Amino acid sequence: MQLTWLIGKQLIDASMRTNDWALRFEGDSILVVECLWRIVDTERVLVTSLEQGQKSTICVNHGGTDEIEHVFRDVAKDMSEYLQFARIRSAIVKPITNDMHIHFDNGLSLLLILDRSNRCGWCLQSPELNLVANAGTLAVHTKQSEHPHDEQTDGRGVRTKTLTMSLEVGQFVFLDGSGVGTVIRLPNGCEIPDDHAGVWFGTLDNDGRPIVCTIPIEYLRDGPSSTFQH
Repeated sequence: MQLTWLIGKQLIDASMRTNDWALRFEGDSILVVECLWRIVDTERVLVTSLEQGQKSTICVNHGGTDEIEHVFRDVAKDMSEYLQFARIRSAIVKPITNDMHIHFDNGLSLLLILDRSNRCGWCLQSPELNLVANAGTLAVHTKQSEHPHDEQTDGRGVRTKTLTMSLEVGQFVFLDGSGVGTVIRLPNGCEIPDDHAGVWFGTLDNDGRPIVCTIPIEYLRDGPSSTFQH
């Protein structure tokens, strides 16, 4: 899938949030990434999301005396420096895997890499089209309908939805590709940005902590009613 509306757009800023990365491009496009990403040139990997906070040791001279200092890598800063002033030459979503490849005019590429552990993956929000990729599923959403919960088919035969709903903490919701989840957090301007909700789909990280995904509210539907067992 070619993301032609991104061609020529420049990265404005990149930031690391509590559970994801937010990349803002010209033209009101925002790419929210929760999966692995890496920046590469034609010969090597320059930086990956896994390097955030990695400690390295450097030797610094203070007044003629060499001292050892520990430095923690700021990957968001590295991303901004690598891609600053670069414009998108091409952007595609790969079939089957739904990995996203963004190629810039400075010869560098940003690669988003999904695997089956990614319940949230990545989300591209733009005036033209909104995409959500997770666990091998690509959901396409438009904003053309005036009525909540309308379904329609675009020119490519892809079923799309425009969703508006009010949420409460503890509410069950449904997301295409991820299934039923529970609302854990509402927008607070910090961990959960405006027009998003923090949703838990039952997954845990390697330390046994719940993985809460930040999902645009317009992508969520009412979940099923619960049953009780005693």
